[in-house]
Amino acid sequence: MKRLIVMIALAITACGAPAQWQSLNGGLDFFVGAFEHTNDSTQLIVGGAFCTTNVDSLAAHHLVRWDGIQWSDTGFAGGGADTLFGCQYHTLPSIALFHDTLFVAPYTGGWRYDTSLAYIAMLADTTWLPCGQPNAPAWLHEVNGRLFRGGLADSVYGTSMPSPNEWIGGAWQPLPNNPIPAPSAVYEAHYHNGVYYFGGIFEALGSRKIVAFDGVDQWCGLDGGVPGFYFIASIQGYGDSLFVGGWLQEPGLSDHIRVWDGSDWLQFAPNGITFVNHVWDMLVHEGDLYIAGAGHLVGDTTIYDIWRYDGHQLCALGGPTVGGGQKMTIFQDDLYFAMPSTHAELYQEFIGRLDLDAVVPDTCIEVVHVGVEEQHGVPRVYVHPNPASDVVTIGVNTGVMGGNLLVYDEIGRLIASQSAVQRSVVELDVSRWAVGTYTALLFSPAGLYRSRLMIVH
Repeated sequence: MKRLIVMIALAITACGAPAQWQSLNGGLDFFVGAFEHTNDSTQLIVGGAFCTTNVDSLAAHHLVRWDGIQWSDTGFAGGGADTLFGCQYHTLPSIALFHDTLFVAPYTGGWRYDTSLAYIAMLADTTWLPCGQPNAPAWLHEVNGRLFRGGLADSVYGTSMPSPNEWIGGAWQPLPNNPIPAPSAVYEAHYHNGVYYFGGIFEALGSRKIVAFDGVDQWCGLDGGVPGFYFIASIQGYGDSLFVGGWLQEPGLSDHIRVWDGSDWLQFAPNGITFVNHVWDMLVHEGDLYIAGAGHLVGDTTIYDIWRYDGHQLCALGGPTVGGGQKMTIFQDDLYFAMPSTHAELYQEFIGRLDLDAVVPDTCIEVVHVGVEEQHGVPRVYVHPNPASDVVTIGVNTGVMGGNLLVYDEIGRLIASQSAVQRSVVELDVSRWAVGTYTALLFSPAGLYRSRLMIVH
C-alpha cells in the first residue's frame, strides 16, 4: 500500500499581528467574482455582482477598473446594467481579455437585460455584442494564449456543442475528439508542462472531474480522476505536480485539495492542514504557490483564507477570518482577494489587498515529504542518467504499450515526440540539446502517467 508520510517540523505563530489588509479606496458594495489584467498590466479589471464603489458611489454595474490608486468605470459601455434596479441580482463570475477584446460571462440569461447577450457577451469598441448565445451559464478561460469556453452550456446559437470550446476566427469551435459528455460542467482550464487540463463536474475516459488534452486532438484521463464528491474549481501546476482544488469532500476527509504526481492522487499535507470549505483558487507567483481556501492547521481551530506554500513551508497570511472568500490575483506585486463581506478588517468592502513584500505570516508549518512507498504495478516514469549529456533512457517501471512520449522545454515548447508502441523504453539523443531542464510526459490509452524533470548539461 502506498503511504504519503508528512512531517510537521516547525510551527511559528505571530500572535497579535498587526492588520495587514489594505483597502481599495473603500471597496465595492457587493460580491466580487472575477479578475483580469489589461494587456499593459497597468490596470486590474474586476467583475462581480456589485453596483457601485463604496466611497464615491461610482456606477460600476458589474465591471470596474483599478489602477492601484483609484476606481474607474470608463471603457465598459455602461457595464451590465442601465440602472441600479436589480443590479445585485445579476452576477459576473467570469471575464477574459483576449486579443484586446473583453469577454464577459454573466450568470444570467441576459447582459444589460438583453436576452440576445445571453450568458456571454463581448465588447467591441463601445458596443456590447452577442457571443454564441449558449443555453446556460458559461466560464471563460484564457490559457496559454488560447481562449476556451467552459461552464454548463452544451449548445452555441442553438447547435449542440458540449464544452469546452475554443474561440477561433471570431466563433466558438468544438475541440477535436472532445470526450466530455453533455450535460457537464467545466469550471477550470489550466496549462502546465505542455498539457492542457480541464476540470469541473463530469466523467470522461473513466476520469472523474478532470481530463488532460495535448492541445491538438488527443485526450487522456488521470488514473480515475479526482476522488471525492462535487466539483473542481481551480487547477494549478507547481513543480512537476498538479494541484487541484474545489469542493472535494470524502467521507472522513474534508481537505478539498488533491495533488496529482503524474500517476496517483495524493492528499496535500494531510497531517498538517484541513480545508473546511471550498478551495476556490490557486496561483503561482515568484516560485510560491498561493491557495485561497478556508482552512486551519491540525490542532488549531483558527480559520485562515490565504495560504502560501514554497515547496517546504506552508504559511497562513492575512489574519484569521470567518472564511468564505473566493478568487484572487497578483497585481503590481500585491495579492488581491475577493473576500467575504464579514471580514473584520475590511467589513462590507468585498475586496482587499496584501503587500507581499511586507506581509508577516500568521502561522507556518514545515511540510516535508519524507517518502512514498511504491505500490506494485503502478506505472512511474524514470529517466536515466539524469542529468544527461548524450543519450538518455526514458521508460516506465511496469511497461506501457501504445503510448507516446512527449518532452517539453522550460517554456512549454514541444522538443521531442516518440512513439512507445510495443515497448516500454525510449532512448533520446540529447547531445545537441540546449543546457537546461526539460519535462518528460507519457500519454497512453490508459491515462497520463507521471511526468519527470530531466536535466541536460
